[in-house]
Amino acid sequence: MHFNDMEMKVRNLFFTIIAAMLGLIGVSQGKSVLITLAEEKYVVSSLILIFISMIPITLLFYFIDRFWYHRLLVGAVKKCIEIENAHKTLLPEISLGEAISRESPVGFPMWTRWLFFFVREKRFRQSGQLHSDGKIELLYKSVITVAVLLALTFGWFGGVTPQPRPKVNCVLAALLEKIEPTCQRNK
Repeated sequence: MHFNDMEMKVRNLFFTIIAAMLGLIGVSQGKSVLITLAEEKYVVSSLILIFISMIPITLLFYFIDRFWYHRLLVGAVKKCIEIENAHKTLLPEISLGEAISRESPVGFPMWTRWLFFFVREKRFRQSGQLHSDGKIELLYKSVITVAVLLALTFGWFGGVTPQPRPKVNCVLAALLEKIEPTCQRNK
């Protein structure tokens, strides 16, 4: 199997998982989960939990794609260029690696750098040319950015609400816990 084919299968699996999570969003609308943090209870919308769970999944696929399979593909292209340069005088028509390197970058106007603020690839930052490393960043980091923004938005607009503590008679609570009552009676 070719490196490019492996890389495309990784991305295909990623998009399948993201599509399933988007389907889960449709099914779980209106549902919430009770979460306890530091003895405080919160009702959290299941949508927020789905958006938050997208982040580590996307980071995992980003790591596999960029630092695993993509490195193999870049290495193959570099070796191809090396072979082409060694035999350029004998076979001037072989230039696959050179053609791939030349055609890969996509140009964006410089003003779009603010839109893709999460793409840190230096060639894109300097010239607006999006090379393969930057394209991978754009793909995965855009999903992460949208997931974070949606989780924060839903959280801000009522997706996370503290659950009020139940009022319990202090004497009854003290008897149940076998401790001395220190609170005043309910009136």
